[in-house]
Amino acid sequence: MISYCRETLRNLDDKVDQLCATYVEFFNKCMNFLGAVLVYFVYVITVFITVTTFAIIVPYEQM
Repeated sequence: MISYCRETLRNLDDKVDQLCATYVEFFNKCMNFLGAVLVYFVYVITVFITVTTFAIIVPYEQM
């Protein structure tokens, strides 16, 4: 009886591990994608702030 329970629990554990492994791989890909999007978002914001700063300062420099 005990060996049957152990075998059943081992099979259940293997199924859970297989299921979790697919989700871990999916979440890893999602986090990598979100990290790349965040890098580009920060880059775009930085360029926008730089351009608008010069657009504000340059007219006052020419006065």
